[in-house]
Amino acid sequence: MCTITFYNRLFFIFFLVITINTSCKNEVQNAGNLDSKMLEMPKQKFMYSLAQWSLHRSIQSKKLDPMDFALKAKELGFSGIEYVSTFYKNFAKDSLYLSKLKQRAAENSVQSLLIMVDGEGDMGVLDEAKRNKAVENHYKWVDAAAFLGLPFYPC
Repeated sequence: MCTITFYNRLFFIFFLVITINTSCKNEVQNAGNLDSKMLEMPKQKFMYSLAQWSLHRSIQSKKLDPMDFALKAKELGFSGIEYVSTFYKNFAKDSLYLSKLKQRAAENSVQSLLIMVDGEGDMGVLDEAKRNKAVENHYKWVDAAAFLGLPFYPC
């Protein structure tokens, strides 16, 4: 019997990330959806993105407004941002709010990269009806991502 350890899983995830990164490299370079400023500005060797969850305590304690996430990321030296759906639950379909969010990212010269979606159902559940419901629950976030101009990486 094969025992899957923490290190086996870690190695698998590492291998998977490397494989995906390698296979997507040419597609990303040719995607054309990335902001041209982001492609022209590498003065530093690497560009980094900030996951919004890194600031969840400040957001949950009301010390940081989720609308100011792009500004905070810029102040910390990041060039990209990764949103968390939890902080925008009531705004996924609100085009006015999303417009302001998009504008804040542009004003601070940070690239919106992704939305981490939580609480919308288990996409891996065996029950087909529950899985389909989870997929449908994610539609609004796909639409929000498109509205915000998040890059699409066809692989």
